[in-house]
Amino acid sequence: MFRVVFLSGSAYSVQAARVYQRIRHIEDLTCAAIVNEITGKRILQAGARSVVGRILTESGRHGETKDPTRCGISSLRGIPEIQIHTVSSIGSNESVDLLRKLDASVCVNTGGCGILRADFLKQAGMGVLNCHSGLPRIRGFNSLEWQLYHGLPLQLCAHLIEVGVDTGPIVAARPVDIVEPPTIRNFRSSYREEEAEVMAEAILKLYEQGVSVVQKQGESEGKQYFAMHYRLR
Repeated sequence: MFRVVFLSGSAYSVQAARVYQRIRHIEDLTCAAIVNEITGKRILQAGARSVVGRILTESGRHGETKDPTRCGISSLRGIPEIQIHTVSSIGSNESVDLLRKLDASVCVNTGGCGILRADFLKQAGMGVLNCHSGLPRIRGFNSLEWQLYHGLPLQLCAHLIEVGVDTGPIVAARPVDIVEPPTIRNFRSSYREEEAEVMAEAILKLYEQGVSVVQKQGESEGKQYFAMHYRLR
C-alpha cells in the first residue's frame, strides 16, 4: 500500500484535487487529507471573497458539472480511497498524533500549512513534498519575483521539507515558460497546473524508486530571500 496524505490550510484546496487526478492511476494508492478547520480568523486572513468562491465552486453552484481539478479537496469525499481529517492546526500535537496513525508513505503540502515542526516531519514517511520555484539558488519568499529580478530561467521544483528554509532535497524539477502579459499575478495563476504536474511527478518517483531519487542541495548553492520591496516588482 502506498499512502499519500495531503496537507492543506483549508478543506477547499484546488491544488490537492489537481495532484490527486494525476496520481490516481497508482495501483495500490490510498489517500487521506489533513486540513485545518475554517475559523473566522482564517477567513479574514484568506479573504472572505476567496473562501466563498471556493465553497460555491465546491457546491457546484458555478456550473452543473463538477470538474475535480477545479473543486476543492472536499469534492473527493465521494471517492472511497480518500479520508478527510480536520484538525485545529496542521503541525499541532493533535495533527502529529493523527499523522502517526495514518502511517503515510509521503505527505504533500498543498498550501496554507505554515511552518511544520520537526516532530511532525518525522511522522511523514519519506517526507513532506512542497513545490517551490528557483531551487536550489532561490530560497524563501517571492521566489518567482527574485528569479525574474536576477534574470534566471524559471523553473518549478518539488522538494522534501526540512527544518531549514527550502533546503530539503529536490525530487523533481521542470522549466516553465514566460507568460504574457508578464505580470506577477499572471505568473502565479498560470503555473498552478505545472505545479500539480511537478508534484505528481515527484510522488511517482518516490513510489517507484523511494528516496534514492532525491538530489540533496548543497548549503552554499542557494541564498535565502525575503519579501521583495514593492518598488522592485
